[in-house]
Amino acid sequence: MNASTSEHSLDLENVYSSFNLSDPKVLLNLLQRLRQTVVAEGHEIFAAWRSHIEREAFCQEPFCQSGENLAYYLALRRQELRPLQEALMPWGISSLGQIESRVLPNLDAAIASLGAICRLPVSELPSHPTAEAFYAGDRLLQQHTADVFGAAAGERRVRIMVTLPSEAADSGDFIYDLVKKGIPSRAEVTDAAMAERAECVMLNKGPHLAEGVRVLDDVLRSMEEHQLKKTPRLRPLRSWAAEAEL
Repeated sequence: MNASTSEHSLDLENVYSSFNLSDPKVLLNLLQRLRQTVVAEGHEIFAAWRSHIEREAFCQEPFCQSGENLAYYLALRRQELRPLQEALMPWGISSLGQIESRVLPNLDAAIASLGAICRLPVSELPSHPTAEAFYAGDRLLQQHTADVFGAAAGERRVRIMVTLPSEAADSGDFIYDLVKKGIPSRAEVTDAAMAERAECVMLNKGPHLAEGVRVLDDVLRSMEEHQLKKTPRLRPLRSWAAEAEL
C-alpha cells in the first residue's frame, strides 16, 4: 500500500469499538470512509494488474469496467463487514451481502439512503443510482459468462463442464472406481460448503465415513464464519495478502 492509498485507508475491524453503531450519522460516516478506502485501494490493485494484461481488449470497456469492479470487491472484502451489515439492517439497508457485481453502486445507494434518513442535503450525498446503473454489473456478468461458456442450453441457466479424462466418456467403471476410492468431486466439496444453510447434513455409510465426518466438520466450522443460512456474513477474506498481489 503506497502513501496516497494510506491517506484514505480505513480498517473497520479496529474502529467499531470506538463508535456507537446505532447512530445513523456514525454509520453514514463509516460508509463514506469505507467507499474512499475501497476506491483508493481498488485503483491500486487494478493498476498492478494493468501492467500484466497483454490483450488490449481487456483494458477497454466493458472488460475494464468489470476488472475495476473486481478490484473494488477485493479491496472491500479485506474489511470486517459483519458489524456494519448488522447495524445497517434496522435502517432497512442490507444490500452489502450481494455486492459482488456492483460494488460502488451498492455503496452509493447505501450512502444516499442513509443520508436521506439523516436528512442531509442532497448536495452532500452521491446521486442514488438508477435501476439501470445499479444492475449494469449484473448484465455485464451475464454477457461475459456467455462469451466464455457460450449460450445457456434451453431453459437451463447453469452450464455443464466435464473435466474428467476422455476415457470417462466411454467407461462407467472409471467413474465407479473414483467413487470407490473415495476421491471427492468438486460437486461434493461444494455441497459440503453449502450445507451450512441446512439444519442437518446426511452422509452415506462407507469405508471413508470417519474421514468424511472430519472433513465435513472442518468445512462447516469454516463456513459458519462466512454464511448464516442464506445470508453472507461478510467476514474479512484473508486468502490473499497485499504483498502477494500482482
